[in-house]
Amino acid sequence: MRRNEGAVRVVRFVAVSTVQEALEWFGRWWPRHDDPLSRRATVLATAARVHAVRRAFVTRGQAGRLAGVRFIDSVSLARELLTRAGRPHAPGWEDIRRLRLHHAFDAGALHGQLHYFDGDQLRSGRGYADAFARVIADLEAGGLTPMLARDSVQIVRALDPLAADRLHDVATVWAAVEHDPATNRSAAQVLAEAAAMVAQTPACTAPFGPIASLLTASPSAVEIQFLSALPDCSVVFLDARPLRTGTQRWRPRRPAPVQLALNLGGQPANGGDENAPLTELDLARRFLFAPSDIVADPRRPRSAGPDGTIDLEEFQSIESEIEEAALWVQEQIAASTPLEEIALVIPALDPHARLVLDRLARGSSQVPIYVAGGLPLADSPAGLRISTLLDALARGLEVGATLAVLPALRRGDGQAERPSLTPSRAAEIIHGAGIVGGSAGDLSGALEWEPRLRQRRDALQQVLATLPEADSSEPEKRRHLHTRRQIAEWLRDVESLLPAIGALQALAATIIEGASLRTLWPAIRQFVLTHLRVPPEPAGWLGVVEQQIEAVLLDPVADTVTGFAAVAHLVEAVQQARVPHGRFGEPRVFVGALAAAAGIPFRAVRILGLAEGIVPATPHDDPIVPNELRTRIEEVLQPRYPHIVITRLEDRVLEDLHAFFRIVSGTGERLALSVSRQWIDRSEREASGVMLEVAAALARRADATDEGDVPTAARLRSAYYAAGRAARARHAHPTLENIPIADGSRWRVPTTWCDDSARRLDRVQAITAAAVGDGLTQSDGAVAATWSAIRAPGLTPERPISASGLTTLLQCPYRFLLRNVLHLDEPEGRPSTDTIDPAAYGSLFHRAAEAFFRAHGAALCAREGNLDDWQARAAVIASEQFDDWRAEYPLRGDDSIARERQRLLRQLAQLVEIEWRMPRRTFVASEWSFGDPHAVRLSVAGGELYVAGQIDRVDQLSPTTLSVRDLKTGRVHDFNEEPLNPARDLQIGLYTLALDATDAAQHVSHAAYVHPSAAQEPERAFEHSELKTLRERTQAWLGIARGLLASGTFPRTPVVADCNYCPYRPTCGEGAQARSAAKLTAAELTPEVAAFVALKQQEQDDDN
Repeated sequence: MRRNEGAVRVVRFVAVSTVQEALEWFGRWWPRHDDPLSRRATVLATAARVHAVRRAFVTRGQAGRLAGVRFIDSVSLARELLTRAGRPHAPGWEDIRRLRLHHAFDAGALHGQLHYFDGDQLRSGRGYADAFARVIADLEAGGLTPMLARDSVQIVRALDPLAADRLHDVATVWAAVEHDPATNRSAAQVLAEAAAMVAQTPACTAPFGPIASLLTASPSAVEIQFLSALPDCSVVFLDARPLRTGTQRWRPRRPAPVQLALNLGGQPANGGDENAPLTELDLARRFLFAPSDIVADPRRPRSAGPDGTIDLEEFQSIESEIEEAALWVQEQIAASTPLEEIALVIPALDPHARLVLDRLARGSSQVPIYVAGGLPLADSPAGLRISTLLDALARGLEVGATLAVLPALRRGDGQAERPSLTPSRAAEIIHGAGIVGGSAGDLSGALEWEPRLRQRRDALQQVLATLPEADSSEPEKRRHLHTRRQIAEWLRDVESLLPAIGALQALAATIIEGASLRTLWPAIRQFVLTHLRVPPEPAGWLGVVEQQIEAVLLDPVADTVTGFAAVAHLVEAVQQARVPHGRFGEPRVFVGALAAAAGIPFRAVRILGLAEGIVPATPHDDPIVPNELRTRIEEVLQPRYPHIVITRLEDRVLEDLHAFFRIVSGTGERLALSVSRQWIDRSEREASGVMLEVAAALARRADATDEGDVPTAARLRSAYYAAGRAARARHAHPTLENIPIADGSRWRVPTTWCDDSARRLDRVQAITAAAVGDGLTQSDGAVAATWSAIRAPGLTPERPISASGLTTLLQCPYRFLLRNVLHLDEPEGRPSTDTIDPAAYGSLFHRAAEAFFRAHGAALCAREGNLDDWQARAAVIASEQFDDWRAEYPLRGDDSIARERQRLLRQLAQLVEIEWRMPRRTFVASEWSFGDPHAVRLSVAGGELYVAGQIDRVDQLSPTTLSVRDLKTGRVHDFNEEPLNPARDLQIGLYTLALDATDAAQHVSHAAYVHPSAAQEPERAFEHSELKTLRERTQAWLGIARGLLASGTFPRTPVVADCNYCPYRPTCGEGAQARSAAKLTAAELTPEVAAFVALKQQEQDDDN
């Protein structure tokens, strides 16, 4: 018999207090029939609740009673009823509507039609379209239509004109995107349409028999409307506390708060004996969220202390909370609790589900997990890869975003695919080609990738054809920026990469040309399958993405959304897509949010994240239709449309509290509640009010004082958190005693800790101990034990050492070990494309100077001609060298190229002027090479040192005297600024000694550093006594260097200034110089190391 009760009409409304009571009701409700095949009935519930009902009947041995009973959710039933009536509707209208909103706002289609919102404002970002989509979904679920919303505008206008303008804009936008509807429908639309159809033709539900709906959360207004239209339907609602005024307005008859307080929570575990003691879990079920007068009643039962049924715990960080949750799960498993009876309830799926899943997957005993709602595809390996690709396309192939894609591109023709590039190698290739990609202001940059790479390839092929077999070991004196080996490797890598780069650029061109979403997705899909390496996890990820966008692609809006707007939608689709993880009902631990776990019985439940503002969540008022306007709409429409109930802020808060209550009520044996003081965003938070509510329900008494039933924060920690931990340890100890524990003699760490030598605990411990010890160890550069296996540079003629290597060695031996011996070069960085960096410019300047002096050095030194002519010739040569050299350096922009060209021409002209003003002399060589093919042998303290290198300029001053000069593009410091020191002067000193050793008939009488500049800075020159001092000091420096090389000892420098520009500073760490100084002072040093320490001390004394 039908009845009207309150706002809605429902055939039969049954409120139950526990899941067990609901199951008992269903046991009485099942239609009885002698022939199970003739039995018909339908239960409306979500999949997880359906499984709980099935499992309960199977457990009771009543599985036969399930025959003929169909389980389905309300939306699926409504959709099937419409399909049987010839009105099929596909899902997915929510996504279509949101995309239509984006397009309408971006296109300015509503210009002049809105009263409150500004059209330009709505185009300012995608957030407005998303906000409108959310509010339309709320209004639709509340029972409104665009027409009803428009009808209510005039009524609201009389009360609040501004609010009426808001509602007018929402109704206008809503109607605009609902025009020409596709066959897709939202869930609310399906329910509303099915309700109207059933009301007209009730017989259409006959094939489904009697219908019962199990509700474990407040339903929407359209769902109640649909259930009310069903002719033979019972609604079973799992009630919950607290009940607040103005909420649950959909209920046919709202109970008084005292009724809920007395009737909810279930019977105690002792079977209902009022005289038997209650467990803490029983107390929580009976008194949680009860009215204050009941909770404070002195006659009501109270806790005698922790009994192991409820644990309240507080942690300092989210990591500690999750770690403890993993241990708690192991305890429940050890206590023989089935996996499917254990639940970890988290405040939100993201990112908590992934954190919990990763922790439980660690170790040898991996715990199977079911995640209610699945995991985000974007966080999976395949999802991250496709997100990286879409991000690069959305940013117009900007170089920073696209570099993340390059290591994942397939290289080769498919038959002989090559390994992927490393990120640093990909950066080196792309930066070397001078590619910057597109940007919001210059999308044409997206189309430069393939042309620049091909141009760079062709240029380097020409360089390789003319490149000498050997180049200078001094970086600034190399004629080319790259060696033959480097160029060959670059050509090999880029050649195999070009097909994928070309396809990626073609994809970007399609987007720039305005391809529609319908056209763009197949192109992206084909690129992914052909040119992108995608990890196999999760399986079927491409199908997940296609399912997410399937409805949109079938709608006409897929043709109107084009270009970067289409890419933005694909990015959002990947972010919203979720991948199932496990199946409910399998032997897996349940992990899900509050709403997902409510109404499902578990034996052991742990609820995490009970922090202030998290549970219940702090709602934010809607910026489109605020809470006050929602209330007003509902009030003005309900007299004519009593079914309309629009969700408000207080409804959302109450739903969180009700879900929490239902979980507590449905827990069978163990309940743990935890809070982290430090949240995911590292903000500090207090415990949620629900923790206080649970403590008040338990009402543990203090031994000394009575502070009431609602504890203070201090008492919450002492009487609940601390006491709970102790009680848990007592209850867990007997269980853990059954787990075999290895004794000390047989104790082993996990085998994975020893698989990799770099992670072996004994090695890590030894390194740590050596770092704080007094002596020099291998970590400090003392590698004498293994040094004999290495052919050390400088000690044999076959492997001479250069001036730059010796300078590095004496500045910091440890840096020399890393760079020159172990070849741990600094990763290739992005070069400046508008200026030439100093090292590269030094190479260019030396190349141009060498070309000029080889052609005209003899005539210029003889003072032939005039200065203007020589400078003009220098300009021609400099321009030629600059043009040839540009193929090797990624300089961009006409202004930048012109500026750097003029810089080279100007500095070479200044060098020519310096040469012209010097006395006549005989030109000998430019870039004079020594040590090739035979190393120059120098006799130094301790033995012999073999050296090689190139001298910028060698001139003959007399038949027996030579001049040695080294060209510097950087500033030259005079002796007043910087006294004689190896970092600055070892190079010119080595050149002097090398020339002396090469030709006994001639010796160097003049040595200098030259810096061409307009300021006409003086040379750092050595003659007479200064040159004699330079020779002596250089001999001493080389002796120290040879001693370090021979002993295999390379300590870190104790001088802080030596590390100013060192790329290895992160390797050594902060305070490395002080630690090195302490070790070099405390340790018993060898003569070689002692000489180095004395050198460093002398340098510091000179500086002071």
